[in-house]
Amino acid sequence: MLPPQSKDNSIFSPQSCLNFYSNFDDLIDDEDIRDVQATLVSEFPFLSINRFLGSFKPELDSDEKLDYWLLQLADLNIEARQIEWKNLSHSSQEKLRSNFTLTKNLSQYLSECSALLLAELSEDDKQRVISSAKVTDDYSTAQRFFGVYPLTSLFVSRQINKHQELAKKSFEKSLSEIPVKGRLVRYSMSSANRSDKIEFDRKNPLNIPVVDDETLDQLFIQHAPIIEVDEEDGNDVIGKIGLDDKGYPKFLNEQSVFYVLPSYTRFNDEVLLQLNYVFWFSSRPKKSTFDIYSGRLDGLIWRVTLDSSGEPIVYDSVHNCGCYHKFFLTDRILFNEDAAFQEREPPFVAQKNLIFKAGSQLVLRVGSVAHFLNRVYVADSLGETKNIDIKAYENLRSLNWGGKRRSMFASDGLVKGTARAERWLLWPMGVPSAGAMRQWGHHAVAFVGKRYFDDSHLLDKYFTIKP
Repeated sequence: MLPPQSKDNSIFSPQSCLNFYSNFDDLIDDEDIRDVQATLVSEFPFLSINRFLGSFKPELDSDEKLDYWLLQLADLNIEARQIEWKNLSHSSQEKLRSNFTLTKNLSQYLSECSALLLAELSEDDKQRVISSAKVTDDYSTAQRFFGVYPLTSLFVSRQINKHQELAKKSFEKSLSEIPVKGRLVRYSMSSANRSDKIEFDRKNPLNIPVVDDETLDQLFIQHAPIIEVDEEDGNDVIGKIGLDDKGYPKFLNEQSVFYVLPSYTRFNDEVLLQLNYVFWFSSRPKKSTFDIYSGRLDGLIWRVTLDSSGEPIVYDSVHNCGCYHKFFLTDRILFNEDAAFQEREPPFVAQKNLIFKAGSQLVLRVGSVAHFLNRVYVADSLGETKNIDIKAYENLRSLNWGGKRRSMFASDGLVKGTARAERWLLWPMGVPSAGAMRQWGHHAVAFVGKRYFDDSHLLDKYFTIKP
């Protein structure tokens, strides 16, 4: 039987597809433009994995589950390679096109190659995929070894506990007691009509909730928070990201933007959809000559976890460096303190029993300078607001650069030029360049122990549904 043909009538085979991936990878590595939002599966260059998909590995007990899981890995790979293709130089693109008679539609070529290679996988191959598919660890064992982690972590743990105690007292203050250094500026976007019920398509072997693009856009608009910033100076203005002449990320204040992406978590024996809103400030400015936390760019992620009917069940936030992770609980969630406080760096629950009232919106009060999230509350009226737009987070992975394209993120998942001096103090904790801004999938949110913002079982570890 002849191998499948692409629409430009060029015959290709599993081997020619593998050769294409090999050449593509060589060019990507030569130009240092690897996108690492997901991790390539060793020996299978047409597959990629993230922590969510990795959580299913112990449960692939049927052919239907395994084949659907492999298909998700292939789709994740195609997404990353389309980004990398955009960021590849024109000369390298032309080289691949001519060497492999590549159709102009790269997406189609990758889809056909991945389908062909998936069909070629033997049962042994599939088991090798399961065993070798692992997400890159964002903690450095070497740093912890040479940093005498068992001893140095004792000091860091005490400092974190002190910080959490101070933060807890701050969240116990009334809203009027929170100091304002400049003026309060609100950012909001046009709201959508609240749907009575969101219909998730779960007709897949892994019961992953699927919504169409239009519904997803509506959900992002519907659940977008109001950001209320204590604006002391230009460092407290929400903007968007571009690239400078050297290809380094730069802040642009011409437009305020939420960069949004969906994610999934596993909670209470269900797979739940999460909405992530990422926003940026130009910097965390110096408060003193020896301020080790200051640096270029700053920002936060606000995450909304929806239940099976599309209603918020829990919120959490983290800075774009992976620091200051906070949970905000609705009145339907209980914090399992016994489990949490067995850890030397327990998760921080900032507020409990948030109740969303019909016709109102959630407001995030963000402080100046350090941009700490100081309070979450419900507002009945908006008042005067500045407009904030929505863009897909994917845009940050391929930005215009003088006729070329580059990612905001380097091939190690960090944002170049955003290193903080605190990295030397926290180096023994094993978090590479602690304090630097990071790409999705690389937010280590604990210095003592290990914890990730995108851990699919994060909620199950610390929370339960109220009876």
